[in-house]
Amino acid sequence: MEKIIRIIHAALVAAVLSLVLGACGDDEPNPDNPDVVNPTTPTADPIGTINLAMHNKVNGETMLDGIGIGEDNNFYGKNESYYRTTFCDIGEVAGLGNITTIPVIGWASKVQVVPGHGYVAVREERDYYGNYSVEAIYRIFVLDWIGSAEGGIIGANIKYQTPFAGADAAISVDKTSVEISEDNPLAEISVVSNTYIAFDIEVDGPFNVQRIYSSNPGFITEKLAITSIEPIFPTESASGTIKLVTSTGKTTEIAVTQRGAMPHITMANNEISFRCYGLTAATLRFTTNIKAEITATSECDWIKAEINRNSDSEGEVRVITSTNCTNDSRTGYVIIKSGATSCRVKVSQDGFSTVPVIDDVVETGPESGWRYIYAYDTSIHGDYIDFRDLTISKDDGLDWVTYTSRNYQGVELELSANKTGVSREGRIFIYYPQGGIFDDVLVASFTIRQLAE
Repeated sequence: MEKIIRIIHAALVAAVLSLVLGACGDDEPNPDNPDVVNPTTPTADPIGTINLAMHNKVNGETMLDGIGIGEDNNFYGKNESYYRTTFCDIGEVAGLGNITTIPVIGWASKVQVVPGHGYVAVREERDYYGNYSVEAIYRIFVLDWIGSAEGGIIGANIKYQTPFAGADAAISVDKTSVEISEDNPLAEISVVSNTYIAFDIEVDGPFNVQRIYSSNPGFITEKLAITSIEPIFPTESASGTIKLVTSTGKTTEIAVTQRGAMPHITMANNEISFRCYGLTAATLRFTTNIKAEITATSECDWIKAEINRNSDSEGEVRVITSTNCTNDSRTGYVIIKSGATSCRVKVSQDGFSTVPVIDDVVETGPESGWRYIYAYDTSIHGDYIDFRDLTISKDDGLDWVTYTSRNYQGVELELSANKTGVSREGRIFIYYPQGGIFDDVLVASFTIRQLAE
C-alpha cells in the first residue's frame, strides 16, 4: 500500500512540473516588442544583444561609443564638448530583455555601476549652433564585476543592445485638433506620457512645428509649438494635419486649422520728412498679406512714389520729392492701396531758409556790356538757393541778350547796345532743374528792359 502511495505522489509531482514548465515556455513575452515584462521574470535577450567586458578608466578603459566606466566605477560619457550623454538606472532587473521602456525622469550625467541593474543611456550630438539631437539610445544590463588578481574591481561585464526604441506605442497628446489665427498665432500641444518614445513629425499643410524639450533630460519632447509657415497670416483659411510617427510606424494625427486674416498693408513708418533739396529718395518698408498688386500714388505733383515688392508678404515704397523753392514747408500724402485696403504715409518737406528776391522789372541803359542782377544781399544764411545750380532761359526775340552766366548770388547778362531808337524788353526765367523726374521748378522770373539811346 505504501509503495502505491509513493508511485501516485511521484506522478502528481511530475504532472505539476510539466504544467509549470509548459506555462513558462508559452507565456514568455517577446523582449523585442513587449507589452509588459516583469522586471524579475527571466526573459530572453533581445535580438542584437552584445556582451562586452568593460574595463574602467584606470584599467585599460573599454569604451562603448563614448560611454565608459570611470575610476569611481560610474557610467559616464566621454568627449562631452561635442556630445551629451545621460543615464537612467532602471534598478534591479532579471536581464537585458526586462528593460522595455525609456523613463522620462531619473536622468543623470553619471550613475553608479551595480551588478544586476538595468540602465538606459542616451547619447546626443551637438551641432554648430549648440543644438543637440539624439544620436543613439542603448539599453544596458550589468552582469557582474571584473576582478583583478589582487582582488580589486577593474570593470564590469555588461550586455547591451542598440538602437533601442523603448515602448512600442503611439504618442499620446492632450489634444488632437488645434486652431491658429492672427489673434492667436501659436497653438501648443503637450506630449502626455510616462515613457519616452522617439517620433518623427510629418506636416501636411502651411504650418511650422517646433519641439519644446524638457530641461532634464534635454532630449524628451514635452510640447509641440504650431505656427503658420507664412510670416504674416494670409487672407485665405487653410487646414491640414500633423502626424507623429514612431519608429515602428504607429501614428498620432493632429488636425490643424489656420483661420484667414483680414487683408492689411502695414507700414514700418507712417511719416517721412525731407529737406528742401529734392531728388533724394527715401524707402519705407511695409508688410502685407495681400498677394494682389499694390500701388503707391500721391495727389501732390511734388511727390512721386513707387512700389518694390520683395515677396508676397513684404515690400518697399520709394518716395521722392521735387525741390521746394519757397520759404514755407509743405505736407502731402502717399496712398498705398490694393482694392479696398489702403494706408497712407505723411510726407513733409522743409522750405529754404533764404530764397532769391528779384525785382519784376530790371531796367538798364542802352549801352552794351554786362548787367549784374543779384538776388541776395550779404545776409545769406541757412539753406539757400545757389544760382550756380540753376538754369536760365529767355523769351524768343531776346537776341540782344547775348550771354547769360551765374554766380551763387544771382545772374549776369551780357547785352548788346540798343540802337533801335525805342526801348525793348523781354522775360528771363530761372529754373531749378529736376533731372527729368519732375518738371523743372521756376525759382524766379523778371523782365529785362533796355532803354533807347
